[in-house]
Amino acid sequence: MEDGIIGGYFVPKDSIIIANLWGMMHDPEIYPDPFRFDPSRHISSPGNLPFYFYCNSLALFDILKRVENGIPITPVHENTSRIISYPKPLKCEIKPRSETAILEEQ
Repeated sequence: MEDGIIGGYFVPKDSIIIANLWGMMHDPEIYPDPFRFDPSRHISSPGNLPFYFYCNSLALFDILKRVENGIPITPVHENTSRIISYPKPLKCEIKPRSETAILEEQ
């Protein structure tokens, strides 16, 4: 490794570079209305197999509100606020939609 220039900025040797993924995913020039929930923006290319796999896997399950003491708990979406942000755990029930969705050990 050696000193270099990236995007017109001097980057000294041994620097740690952290990509601004949030900024990339919220760029209105690439994603019109970036704060609107729109999964279709990620399936524009037929080669996006991870997204298809994720969707097909979720199709096997119902994701429901958890019920505690007879009261349904509405999940609240919150993210952590660190260099790498991720969703905080949500209270929910995940159940197979049918008996055929359950794999049994042979």
